[in-house]
Order: sequence, then C-alpha cells, then structure tokens
Amino acid sequence: MKILARVKFNDRLGYVLDKKDPFIYTKKDNVYIGRSGIFYDVLVERLDKHAQSFAGREVSLTMSDGSTYKNTGSLWSELPKNRSNYLPDLYPATTNTRSNLRSCYVFCGDWVDAEGLRVLQGFKGDIYKYYEYEKYLKGSQMTLQDLIQELNKWRNKNMPIFIDGKPLNRNMIHCAQKMAINKETDKLEHLDVPFNIDTIDQG
Repeated sequence: MKILARVKFNDRLGYVLDKKDPFIYTKKDNVYIGRSGIFYDVLVERLDKHAQSFAGREVSLTMSDGSTYKNTGSLWSELPKNRSNYLPDLYPATTNTRSNLRSCYVFCGDWVDAEGLRVLQGFKGDIYKYYEYEKYLKGSQMTLQDLIQELNKWRNKNMPIFIDGKPLNRNMIHCAQKMAINKETDKLEHLDVPFNIDTIDQG
C-alpha cells in the first residue's frame, strides 16, 4: 500500500491509495474484526426490528480460516462497547484507491490504530480540494488518441492545448515526462507526482 494524495473535504482528510488488499476477518463473540494492512473494519452482528444493514444486501466476509461468512441485514458497521480487551484504541480513517475513485468518486470509512494513524499523518504529499482531485482524475484519463488529436491541433492551427483545464502552448516533452502510457488500456495515466502545468516553461 502506498499513499498517493490527500483530499480535504468538510473537516477531515481522505487518503488516496495505490491499492488496498481485501479485509480478512476474525470473530469475537458477535463482532467481526477485519484487517487489511494498517486498516480495521469492525462489524457487529445484531438484529434490528426496524431496519436492515447495508440496505438488505448480502455481505460476504472472508474469514482468517479461509471460510466465507454470509450475512443479510444484521451486520452493522460500529464499534462495540466493552471492546478494550480485544481491540486497541481506534481512530476513523477516510480512504479509497485511485482506481476505485475513478470508477465512483466516493471515499470509504475505515479505522486505524495509533500506529496506523502515525502512518497516515506522516504522509506529507499534496492536499487537494474535494472536487479538484475529481477533476484531476478525469483529466488523467485522456486517451492516447485524444492527445494525438490535441497535438495535431496545436501543430497545424497553432491552437492551445488544454490539460487539467489549463492551456499548454509548447514543451510537450514536459507533459510526457509527467504521464505514462498504460499499454494494457492505451490510457495516459499520471505518475505518482501530480502534473502541474504551472511549473512548466510555456514560453
């Protein structure tokens, strides 16, 4: 797992990850504790006469013994009372992977212990505004064909090229250095260092 960026919304930060392994769960009484790297997922099994958890969808948990536990409507994402004998102090963490955010721009809530919190707070990379990072993700999905078309406009008609909503008039080699072609999808994808045309000499 690698932290790629931070996104600020409301009064907290969301962390963008390069990848995140599925949660593996253990059970303590009626509590299911998932672990994925530094992250925790805590689910409490209880019946509610007036509601179903996860909108009544079936939930499948991969258990540490290799089995799969399936539940419909009675697993709730919450911290149980009297948990100090089997859980450390936990702190909320808002995360998602870059690939997931490209498909659906929604962050998820997890938990981290004190060490995990230090890992998150130790990341000193860029902080984006909420919609700014969404725009950045959309801009990084330009296809190779799109870029060729833009280059042709610039070369033949002396028209400005717009990347991330800003004009770039020359020195496209600088742009190429900040982007990489994914040979499997033929997509241009930003490297881990965000592309910022304000730092490029546009002459």
